[in-house]
Amino acid sequence: MINFVALQTIYSLIVFLIVVSLTLLLRKRSPHLSILLWSLVLLRFVLPPQYATAISLRSVWETGKSFSIPLERALELHQVILPILSSPVVPGIPLLSWHVLMVVSWFVCIILLAIRFYSGRGWFKGLLASSEPVENALHIESAERWRNHFNIRRSVRLLIGNANISPFTCGVLKPQIYLPKVLLTSLPPDAIEVLIAHEMAHISRLDDFWLRLQRVIQYLFFFNPIIWICNRQIENQRELICDKMVVSQGSISATLYGKTMLDVLQLIQTKRMHTGVAGYISDHGFYRERLLELLAQKPITTTEKLRNLIITAVMLVCVLPMAPTSKQERVHRELAVQLASDMLPGVTRPEYLDPLQSFEIVHPYGLRKNKIPLFAEEEFHSGVDLGAPVGADVLSVSDGIVEIARDGPMDAISVSTGGYILIKHEDGNKSLYVHVSPIMVSKGQLVKRGQPIGKVCPVFDTSNFKANAYLHFELISNDIRINPELYLPLSPR
Repeated sequence: MINFVALQTIYSLIVFLIVVSLTLLLRKRSPHLSILLWSLVLLRFVLPPQYATAISLRSVWETGKSFSIPLERALELHQVILPILSSPVVPGIPLLSWHVLMVVSWFVCIILLAIRFYSGRGWFKGLLASSEPVENALHIESAERWRNHFNIRRSVRLLIGNANISPFTCGVLKPQIYLPKVLLTSLPPDAIEVLIAHEMAHISRLDDFWLRLQRVIQYLFFFNPIIWICNRQIENQRELICDKMVVSQGSISATLYGKTMLDVLQLIQTKRMHTGVAGYISDHGFYRERLLELLAQKPITTTEKLRNLIITAVMLVCVLPMAPTSKQERVHRELAVQLASDMLPGVTRPEYLDPLQSFEIVHPYGLRKNKIPLFAEEEFHSGVDLGAPVGADVLSVSDGIVEIARDGPMDAISVSTGGYILIKHEDGNKSLYVHVSPIMVSKGQLVKRGQPIGKVCPVFDTSNFKANAYLHFELISNDIRINPELYLPLSPR
């Protein structure tokens, strides 16, 4: 989970910085383009980390390159973060680790945010239920006219209530527009038409649906400030779009629209809408930009539409995909396998001992199909998995010194690997033993060939989603995972 969240955070930050740069470069941008770009940042949060295309920026940059991450770097996260997260919050209660507390807190915060959101919507729905239908024929005619303007086929209820709040719309299949009585009695009919037209624009865009979808993503990643910034930008751009949609029809002038906006601000009590509904009032500090956009009002041209489409398409296929493609992965992994096979000439191969006395080969070294649907089709298995009974002795394959001996977490949630041991041998090669607990050696200890160093422990296997008992064994030479099957007897017994 930590790796997933960290990866999504990094990917989203990259897209966020690109979008910020684009919005700064395109000063005279259209709100349509802006809302598309900010929505792409949200989309990056929910895309699988393995999303890749052959023409992504990463694919182009990595073409012809091959990378090898040293083993110590790969284990660095486990050495530094894992002991902290898997340590108990309260001494004597090992199952209540900091990681468990973080996961529980995450769920609790999501539930509280969802309750707050839907309780707010519930208040608005209650207000609509207690309101009365608008009977003024002029306002009803305006609503019908703007419903036809925006090609809205759903019936729209126009309601009036005593609550002195901003006009708003609620509902997707059965949308309703709320107008406060104070506005209907204080503003002229042409200003009321502005309010109705604006809410009809929200309905035509299905903004109530998109608003709820935004909140789902925002609450899942509530801890990331980027997502709060994106949602605020999307909400502001949404209001600009609705303003433009109304004024571009030609029957309402920008002057009347702006004057109505200022009149509404003076008459209503709330200066900012609840985030649970789409309304006429936006962020108070955003009104200056809304008024300036009205003064600079001009219809969106075909060229601008084409530009927006091209920029969005380029972002989708070139920027959002952050993972290497399956073809790149295969090339890199096949190269790793080839290098591993050629690392040690046959005449100098050391005589290693099998790490278990009795075992069966569960997963061999090399490329294999990935059974997790969201992940890449293939994955590189950098060692061999040897099935054995729980508690079977794990043996050192040769003389050496223990470089890392880390026991697994007690909460069974921080990581699914159990403990692991890294031993450096006299020939310079290293052996890695994973899914070991308890561990019977310590860092810096000299070990002999065939010496027991730990026990096989049960582990949750993500390849078949079952709890199994096996030892994952790797052999490393010059930071490259070589094929253990070429250098160990590996005679199943």
